[in-house]
Amino acid sequence: MQSTFTFVFLFLSSTLILAAQQEYESNPLLPIIPSVDGSVKVTLIYPESGMARPNVKRNFIFGSVGTAKAVLTINGDTVPVAPNGAFLGFLPLPKDGVYTLIAEQGEERDTLLYTFSTPTPGVRSPRVRNLYEKPKLGIVTKGVDTLASGSDIAYGAPTKTADRQWFFPIGARFPVYERDGDHVRIDLAGETAWVEREYITTSSAEPETSEVNLDIDVADAEQWVDLTMQVGYAPFRIDPQEKSVTFTFYNALSFDLENEIDKTSETGYTVSNLPNYLVEGYHWSGDDEKAIVTLRIDLRRKLWGFKAFYDESGQLVLRLRRPNAISAENPLRGLIIMVDAGHPPRGASGPTGLSEADANLAIALELEKQLKAKGAQVLMTRRDENPLLTDTNATMELSARVAYAVRHNADILISIHNNGFSDGVNPWEKNGTETYYYHAFSSDLARALQEEIVEVTNVPSLGYKQRSLSLTRPTWMPAVLTESLYMMHPQQEQALRDPQFLEKLAAAHVRGIERFVRGMVGGS
Repeated sequence: MQSTFTFVFLFLSSTLILAAQQEYESNPLLPIIPSVDGSVKVTLIYPESGMARPNVKRNFIFGSVGTAKAVLTINGDTVPVAPNGAFLGFLPLPKDGVYTLIAEQGEERDTLLYTFSTPTPGVRSPRVRNLYEKPKLGIVTKGVDTLASGSDIAYGAPTKTADRQWFFPIGARFPVYERDGDHVRIDLAGETAWVEREYITTSSAEPETSEVNLDIDVADAEQWVDLTMQVGYAPFRIDPQEKSVTFTFYNALSFDLENEIDKTSETGYTVSNLPNYLVEGYHWSGDDEKAIVTLRIDLRRKLWGFKAFYDESGQLVLRLRRPNAISAENPLRGLIIMVDAGHPPRGASGPTGLSEADANLAIALELEKQLKAKGAQVLMTRRDENPLLTDTNATMELSARVAYAVRHNADILISIHNNGFSDGVNPWEKNGTETYYYHAFSSDLARALQEEIVEVTNVPSLGYKQRSLSLTRPTWMPAVLTESLYMMHPQQEQALRDPQFLEKLAAAHVRGIERFVRGMVGGS
């Protein structure tokens, strides 16, 4: 009887192990997960220590049990174990806030209890909200963010929590209608934006409509072309495209434009065929009823990067970057490429404890080696576990990394990451490779990287997407952030430990960068 029971138990155990291997090793292009036969020991990576219970019905849970031969149950549900002892489950969240994990192999047994913490109610500062009887004059006097327009800026968004859409350089002026907590509500020719209050100085002076002059001075320098214009410190939105840059000036009028339209009966004012290496011409148009003036600058070559700022005399400067000379045969030779190994602070983790920061660094170091072999100069934001500036303040660290790229005149910025899910997302239904960009002139780089990385990872392509991130918002160079794999998937985490796979993944990044640079040559 005992032998029959033992046989049945071993048969069921081996069946579970085989099922786990099929589930966790489903990708033939990723390295096989090595088999581990150690002692039974439950280690929980997520949920993390001290977490409050998330407000979802089901959630992922992952960690390791030390051996492929263990049978794991979590609150009574069997969760498959990978050959290296890793596990990933997507289970109902316990109503009592307690997970009970039991791992068994023969007579070995290990139990772990995890209890979500009960958050202590915080003490909130009194909220200050003032709706002004008449609008105040707001002036940008301090900046932050990521040098998105070439100097420190104050960003604006349609709501206080929405993605950033406007980047106002120091000196920009606009009507302020309301203070709500740490934000102020401003008016952009009838459109509302919210700006953090600490970057704005307000006064009781009456806001005035800015006067825009149509004259633009175009001046060449060794590394850029400057377009300088007088727009009366008007706030603006800037939209860079592949071969154009468009400004939308708010709360602005141009009497010169009205006169030109009266003379010609046309809808705008155009200057074309400029004798300039980079700038073909420009076109002014306006909407007096909305108090909006628009300027489109047309380029002869694909946009490589720009800065926009008010100079000491109060004039707006658009600084267009002149691209380096590029060899079609060896397109990376001489380019300055900044490789950012994403994190710390923060970052995702895998079920056997591999941190995203370490995985990103391993890819970045291999990418550095391969880029140098192609003749590129490589800037690294970090070469070990230490951040560039701080491992406790993510905002300061990210700003420092972008400032580093701008200060050293990087031609391309690549930020290396691997992904994690938000609470409540089923990791078996959604995972894959994705790449982020923000400005349209970086989209070709994102697409090339996405396509090359997918060929190597063989996971679903989640696409290349526009997203407002610190490392994708810089304007002085094409900037892209890659998310090659998902850390919590056992096979994907294991791939990020494999030196041969890391070589292939770095090579995919190199091919994507080369494709982009060659395309820039062909499209100039």
